Amino acid sequence: MRNFSTVFAASALAIGIGVSGARAESYYFSPGLYLVAGGAVAWPSNAGTLTGGMAGVGYRFDEFYTAEVNYSYTGGSVAGVNERLQRIQTDFMGYLPFYDSPFALMGDVNLGYADAAATISGFHAGQSAFMAGLGGGAQLQFNSSWGLRALGRYQWASNGFGWTPSAEVSLVVRL
Repeated sequence: MRNFSTVFAASALAIGIGVSGARAESYYFSPGLYLVAGGAVAWPSNAGTLTGGMAGVGYRFDEFYTAEVNYSYTGGSVAGVNERLQRIQTDFMGYLPFYDSPFALMGDVNLGYADAAATISGFHAGQSAFMAGLGGGAQLQFNSSWGLRALGRYQWASNGFGWTPSAEVSLVVRL
């Protein structure tokens, strides 16, 4: 009986190593060009909640890495002040797919440019800044072409903007 359990354990280990080493490319997270669009929300340190949308284009190099350029526009009115925040940024994302499932965790490093403006009683003030940030989230693929992701970011901007948390929920479409 002892020999059987030793042989069984060794066989299970060998099969596990062989299967993990022979892993095929992911069906759900395959390389290629993709579009992304969705809703966005930002919470600048000196304003309330700003809501809007975002759109972008990206390229998935393999199941683990993507690069993306996107634009977001958020705006709102807080205590009679109309505010808006526009951003264009480049995101570098890393994915951690769960073996061959349609679900993956993701991390994000981004660099970009932000433009903010406020209008009150006809007076307008604006400011632009360089920004950089980190984020994280998850993506669920419905098939190899369509997916849904949720992503939170924490971005720092120069010129006194400070830190701005933001979030998005987006549809991802591989071309």
